[in-house]
Amino acid sequence: MVEIIEVKNNSLAAQKGIETGDYLIAINDSKPGDYIDYMSAISAGSFSLTIAKQGDEDRREKHHFNMTYGDRVGIEFDSIIFDELKKCNNSCCFCFVDQQPPDVRDSLNLKDDDYRFSFLQGSFITLTNLSEKEWSRIIEHHLSPLYISVHTTNPELRKSMMKNPVASRINEQLDFLAENGISFHLQLVICPGCNDGKELDRTLNDLLSYTPQTLLSVGIVPVGLTSWRPQEDDLVNFEADSAENILRQVESWQNRYRERHGKNTIYMADEFYLLAGEEIPEYDHYGDYPQLENGIGLSRLSRDAYFKRRENSPDSLPEPVMLNIVTARLGGKALKPVWQDLRDIDNLNLELIEVDNSYLGAEVTVTGLLSGEDILDEILSRKLTGKIILPSVIFNDDGLTLDGYDINDFKTSPVDGEFVRCAGVEEVLEVIFDEQADCGHRGQAQCG
Repeated sequence: MVEIIEVKNNSLAAQKGIETGDYLIAINDSKPGDYIDYMSAISAGSFSLTIAKQGDEDRREKHHFNMTYGDRVGIEFDSIIFDELKKCNNSCCFCFVDQQPPDVRDSLNLKDDDYRFSFLQGSFITLTNLSEKEWSRIIEHHLSPLYISVHTTNPELRKSMMKNPVASRINEQLDFLAENGISFHLQLVICPGCNDGKELDRTLNDLLSYTPQTLLSVGIVPVGLTSWRPQEDDLVNFEADSAENILRQVESWQNRYRERHGKNTIYMADEFYLLAGEEIPEYDHYGDYPQLENGIGLSRLSRDAYFKRRENSPDSLPEPVMLNIVTARLGGKALKPVWQDLRDIDNLNLELIEVDNSYLGAEVTVTGLLSGEDILDEILSRKLTGKIILPSVIFNDDGLTLDGYDINDFKTSPVDGEFVRCAGVEEVLEVIFDEQADCGHRGQAQCG
C-alpha cells in the first residue's frame, strides 16, 4: 500500500470521494510497484484504482476512471516507490555513504541504486543490480533519460573500483540502452591516481562515440573524502595543481566534442575551478544545466541570480544593519563576487561566517554538508548579533541538517541574533531590505 498525501480540489479523485490519508492498494486489480505503474495506467485513459480508506483494508473502495481531455486524477503519493527500494550492491572505494560518522541519521546510511529514482528524480545509478525483467521494463516503458554513474569505461578498472564483477559490463550496457533509444546523463567521480590521466582520456574517447541525442551530458566531479574513511586506503583529494591539470585535460575533450557534434556535453564540477583558482565559466557554457545536483554550474547560477536582482535594489540602507551569512570554505570562494558587492552597500555590516567541517572532516568544504553542531559552535564562539542567514542547502526535505538539527534548534539556542533561512543567495537582498524572504526552494541556486 502507498499513502495518498494529497488530493487536488475539483479533481476526479476528489469527486469520487478519495481523500488524503487513504491508501492505494491496486491498479486494475494488480498491486502497483511504483509511480511508473500508476502513470502508465492513467495514460491509458480507462483504469480502476482500489483504495483502502485511511489505510483500513477492511474498508476498500474500487473506483473506475474514464478520462477525457483536460481531466486530471489529482492524487499525490508519499513515495514514488511502492514496493521495495533497490539497494546498491557495490562496495565502491570512494563511496561517501561508507565514510560517514556512526551517529549519522539512518536515512543517510541508505545506499539506493534504483533505476526508478534515476528516471523519475535524476538519481545516479550504476546498472549493476538490474534483472533481465527490469532491463526489459526500461525498454518497454522507454524510461529515458537515465542518470548513470560510470566513473570509467575500463571494464577491469571499474570492477576494481566498485568491487563488483558485474561492473565490468558497463560498455555493453550503455550500448544496449543506446541501441534501444534510451538516452543518458553520465557521472564520472574522479579519484586522483586511479581513473584520471590516461584512464580519463580512454573513458572520454569511448563516450565520444555516442551521439548527442544519446549522450546528453557527462559530469566530472572530484572524489569526496571524509575523516571517517578507512585509514588504510590510498585515496587522496584534489588540490590546486591537480585540479588545474584535469581542467586543461578535459578542456581539450570539450573542444573535440564541439568539433564532432557542434555542442559540448562534458561539464566539470565547480569545485575544480575553485580549487584551481580559476574563474567559473559564463552562463552559456553549461547549456541547459543538466547536472546541477552534482554542483556543476551552481556557482554561476547563484551569482547571476543575485546580480540580476541586485539591479533593482538600492546601494544604501537608511540605518545600519548587521548581517551574518553562514557558508563553508568552498561557498566563500564560489560566491566571492557576491560578498564583495554586499560589502559595498552603505550601512550594511557584513560578516561572512565560513564554518570548518569538524563533523565530516576539514577536507569536506561544501556548504551543504555542514552539520548543525559545527554551525552553532562557530556562531557561539563569535558572539554574533544581528541577522544570521542559514542557507537552505544545509537542510534536507524534512528540514534537518546532517546531524538532525532543525531551524528551531538554531532559534532556541543561546544566540542573540535572528536566524533567517534563505533558499538562494539572491534572497539575502530581501532580508537586507526588509522584504519578505521566501524560505522555499524557488530555484536551484542555493545560498553559499
